[in-house]
Amino acid sequence: VVKYNAIARRVMTQRGVAMLDLGGFSDRLGSGAAAYRDGVHYHEPIQKLQAAHIAGWLHGWHGQGTSGDR
Repeated sequence: VVKYNAIARRVMTQRGVAMLDLGGFSDRLGSGAAAYRDGVHYHEPIQKLQAAHIAGWLHGWHGQGTSGDR
């Protein structure tokens, strides 16, 4: 995933595509049992933080017509 994301980031940057690094954001919130309720799905408090992060990014991106990770 890390290698794929690095390639995707490079291509998107070269082409001016806006990107949101939800994986990087989520990685900073914890791992293992502290983050996942069943090994796949995040605990609800983390889901809420992810949702807020996405909403904030979309709010900042909406209508700007620029690229970059915010």
